[in-house]
This record gives sequence, C-alpha cells and structure tokens, in this order.
Amino acid sequence: MPEPQIREPGVVVGVDGSAAAISAVRWGAAEATSLGKPLTLVHVLDTGAGTNLAPGPIAAAELSRQGEAEGHKLLAEANTIARQCMPGDHMIRSQLLWGFPRVALGSLTRHAVLLVLGHRHRGTGRDGPLGSVGAAALRHAHCPVAVVRDPVPTAAHGAVLVGIDGSPASQWATALAFDEASRRHATLMALHAWTHSEVSDVPSLEESSLSRAGDAILAGRLAGWQDRYPDVPVHRIVVEDEPARHLVERSALAQLTVVGSRGRGRLAGLVLGSVSNEVIRHAQSPVIVTPALSRHTQGPTTLSDPPVALKHSK
Repeated sequence: MPEPQIREPGVVVGVDGSAAAISAVRWGAAEATSLGKPLTLVHVLDTGAGTNLAPGPIAAAELSRQGEAEGHKLLAEANTIARQCMPGDHMIRSQLLWGFPRVALGSLTRHAVLLVLGHRHRGTGRDGPLGSVGAAALRHAHCPVAVVRDPVPTAAHGAVLVGIDGSPASQWATALAFDEASRRHATLMALHAWTHSEVSDVPSLEESSLSRAGDAILAGRLAGWQDRYPDVPVHRIVVEDEPARHLVERSALAQLTVVGSRGRGRLAGLVLGSVSNEVIRHAQSPVIVTPALSRHTQGPTTLSDPPVALKHSK
C-alpha cells in the first residue's frame, strides 16, 4: 500500500540491493551527517514494470505483495548499514514508493537536499551505469544528484573538483563545490575549458594569450565565491576544449567531482549534457550533478542552504 510522502527527506538514497546501492547508502549517510540533515532511504516499486507478465488479478496481486515484501527487506538491510555509519541519534527514515520512478522520485526530490544513486560498472545499455530507475531519477530530479561507485574510490583526502562553464547549472555546481570543499577542509580544483569562440575578442591569437584570457574568465566566475569561502584554497585549471576528458583525468586526484547537468553548447537544451554524461560514466570519484535552476527552485544554492521548492498553485 502506498505510504505518505516524507515532506523534508533531507539526503535521499536510492536502494535496490546492489553493491553499488550499498556504497551509495554509506556515502549518503556520511553526507547527511556532515550536513546535519535527515537520511531517507527509498526503494521504488515500478508499477509499469512487469504488468503484462501476470495472467490475472490474483497473480498480479501476488506479484505486488512479493515486490512490497522484498522492498521492505531491502530498506531494512540498508537501514542497518546506514545506522552503522551514523551517530545513534541521527534521523534515518525509510520509504517504499509506488509508481513510475520518474514521477515518484521526481516528486520527492522537490523537497530533498540531495539524491544519491549507485554507479553500476557494467552499465552499457541506453541507461548507462545507473540502470533505468537511476537514469530516470537523474534526468528528472529537482535537486543535485550524487552518483557513487562501488567501491568508493580511495582519494578520501583529495581535492573537490568542479567544472565551470558559466551556464546556470554550472553556477549551482560552483556554489555547491565551494560548500563541499569548506565542510571537507579540502582544496577546490576549478577547471575551465576555454574555446576560441569564447575568447574571440582577444586581439592576439597566440595560444598563451588565449589561455590567459580563459584564466581571467575563470577568475571572474570564482571571485564572489572565494570572498564567501575564504577558508577554501582554490587551484585554477585552464585547458583548451574537451572538458569531459580533463575532468575525468583529474577526478583520480579528487574525493568528489561536481558538474552542471548541461552546459552552453548545442546540447544545452537536453536535461543531461554530453560533458556531465561522460563524467558520470568514467569519473574515478563520486560525482554530484547539479540541475539548472528552474521554476521549481529559487534562491540559495548550496547543500547547506539549498534552493527552496516553490509551491504550485492548484
């Protein structure tokens, strides 16, 4: 039977019983503890899956009961794992959601601080390493989404890496990355990949001049956040084109990589851009993807002080 939806879920972790999901539970528990937010463990029973397999209403009801029982078992196991990673008085809640994953998780993330999903190494299909449920959640989430590999990479004391291109989603990524670096007492590596079109107003066509122009653009986009987070050391990295390749390479030295869901290129109209898609697939650290601010969100842009879900008129 469907359960009432939690209004303030905090950090939400998708649970499906896989090794990747277990790593996501552990990582999400640590993040919820750091943020001082509740942890909500969620399993989605996809009402659109397998509906044509049951020969009659009795068989369909039995499948539903079996799915519900399995879902509660997975949530109980995840709760035990999370409790081992968190202070005894930290709030942990579990929820079994029914419906299409896109709708169920999308609705929950309007009030969530962060959604955490597991990364499946062998995900080679259309939905990639997240599977169909995770891919749907990533495309339609209203909050940042963390993608965690199994096992979690070992650069626990590395820098926080962020890709910056000036897009609205990148602006949210920058804010979030500074906040993460501050809480983790880590250096922030800010990477900007300049293009000839971006610096076309530079008189000299020499490579060094273009690189310096790209560095000036990056410095301008960081200035306000450096004033807000004076405790965060910043290492600026300016490269030419191919931002996904450079981010993936440097993620080996990072404890966390942060990117916007879509950039300024021809694919900017898609929910998930080519750069963020490549980084999710190949990064060697956990990845947080920030959505572009939309009519569902407004205001502050860090996990400690996240965007506020707008109330929709009926």
